[in-house]
Amino acid sequence: MTELNFDKKIIFHIRKEIKPQSIVPMLSAISANEDAALAQFGGLGTRAQAIAELRRVGLVASRSNELTEQGRLLIELNARRPHLVAEALHAMYIRLTVETVDGSKFGAGWAYRQVCAFVWGGGGGILDRTGLIGRFYASASAEFGLPEDEIAFSTTSINGITNWLGGLYPQVYAGSVITLRHVCPPEAVWWAVDGLHYVGGQRMPTGIRLPLTADLSVVLCQHLLIHEDALGRVLDQAKRRSDFNHGGIFDTGTAGGQGRWVLLARCIVPPQTLDR
Repeated sequence: MTELNFDKKIIFHIRKEIKPQSIVPMLSAISANEDAALAQFGGLGTRAQAIAELRRVGLVASRSNELTEQGRLLIELNARRPHLVAEALHAMYIRLTVETVDGSKFGAGWAYRQVCAFVWGGGGGILDRTGLIGRFYASASAEFGLPEDEIAFSTTSINGITNWLGGLYPQVYAGSVITLRHVCPPEAVWWAVDGLHYVGGQRMPTGIRLPLTADLSVVLCQHLLIHEDALGRVLDQAKRRSDFNHGGIFDTGTAGGQGRWVLLARCIVPPQTLDR
């Protein structure tokens, strides 16, 4: 169980107003300080909550309405490779830790990872929202030692997550149906592998082989939402895109009789890409 002293309920809610098709216009309006442009995203309260969410994800500065480097990079990414915007936000939510902001505890990242694990474990098919919420409450209660009435999570929160699953490439969520992927963009692989280098709040060094244990393989598949038997092919594809042995960023293999391993030459945090 995670040892956290919560004197208030923990908020796992993920804003449904932030969507793949609206996030870049929203960030552009925030950057330009255009209230009229922001008005299309809802009333003042809704907009304030959406901006607060963008702050927690790391796209807007904590004490101003200025974009962070990640926010600016996301706008650039949309101009160059728009199909990666949802992949980047998916990876950014996956990385979020439980944090305290203005006295409230936010666990959106933990919620996002948990739902992805449930979805992946189900293998696909019609999304059972009622069953998912029940499992989530039980898991969150056990993990954080909270009674269920102090856990803020609902079908609206699930909508906030499926917004991004529906924007992945290929799609994972469409028409209430979950479809695990057999392929995914190499950038998604690099971001996910980079995330594996964080253990207990500490970052492990890059540039060395990281053995993919059975547990880490499952985590990687959950984060990428790919079939387990597709993992080797997906990793090999990411290597071909930027081969470490030819000056690239990524390597993987099974040599040495120790199972599959991965190697990332340097840190690559979403929404960073090789050319930015």
